[in-house]
Amino acid sequence: MYAVVLPGLKNQRQGHALQREAGSVGIRVALECRSHPVEGGLAAVFGHRRTRRAAVRLERTAAHYGFKDLRVVQDKCKDWEVDLYGADTSRQRAELRREAATAGYHLRFEPG
Repeated sequence: MYAVVLPGLKNQRQGHALQREAGSVGIRVALECRSHPVEGGLAAVFGHRRTRRAAVRLERTAAHYGFKDLRVVQDKCKDWEVDLYGADTSRQRAELRREAATAGYHLRFEPG
């Protein structure tokens, strides 16, 4: 199996056309939509949204509660999330989870 990044694809329609064309000669292509490369470590995820616009609204609301350095990232096709990096230890993650819960967020920690 090989992985190839094609940053020039403009939308999913182009990606599906590439899949069909490759499939016609026996090459299986899996589409992944990401707005940034995998960074490693864990990210505190404030929530998932189907659109970037909805994720930006979530980011602004969380920022209003004092959470800084949030990032809106596309994790999969039709899946945008609001991430926060930097809680590297289990103690930091527990503290962040408690702080977020007081603002109504139920954090999940996912591979970043």
